[in-house]
Amino acid sequence: MAGLKGPAKTRVRRKHCNSGGSDSLLPSVKFYLPLDFLCLAALPSPDTRRPTTAAAMQMRALVTLAFATTIGLTFLFLACALPQYDNWWPFFVVVFYVLAPIPSIIARRISEDTGGSNPCKELAYFVTAAIVVSAFGLPIVLARSPSSAPVISWGACGLVLAGNVVTFLTIWGFFMIADSDDVEYSMW
Repeated sequence: MAGLKGPAKTRVRRKHCNSGGSDSLLPSVKFYLPLDFLCLAALPSPDTRRPTTAAAMQMRALVTLAFATTIGLTFLFLACALPQYDNWWPFFVVVFYVLAPIPSIIARRISEDTGGSNPCKELAYFVTAAIVVSAFGLPIVLARSPSSAPVISWGACGLVLAGNVVTFLTIWGFFMIADSDDVEYSMW
């Protein structure tokens, strides 16, 4: 099609854009111009084909956070499902993953953003920190007690702790993205 010139090129374009219709080779510009216009109107505008730089960065950040969450949960599943560990008690850490962002979300909805310290936000940070510390403490307690026959092995504890680091950094990263003013997710 690159070698075609003149009316033949227009005819091929017309045939491609308007599949049902006659195949006449009328050289009239009035006849071909509306069909070319309709063909171009069907294509998305250059602004909608590619996201803007800020939107592309937001999308990359969200994809990266989703990938990091997958890695963190993979560590957790490995700690539970590998044959040498074969114990699903460490999976209770997922409860802490669900509970960790809730105080911050509630504090954002209740408090006003005055720029200074806010007691509601400070309480939410304290409760979130307690939840995160509990998530790190649970596998250590399970690996140490009872001392004669621990509930989980230290290898499983290490995998759960690695999963905790990755998952909580992902949750923190999501809140950092949501805090920026130019992101759609900052409404909550």
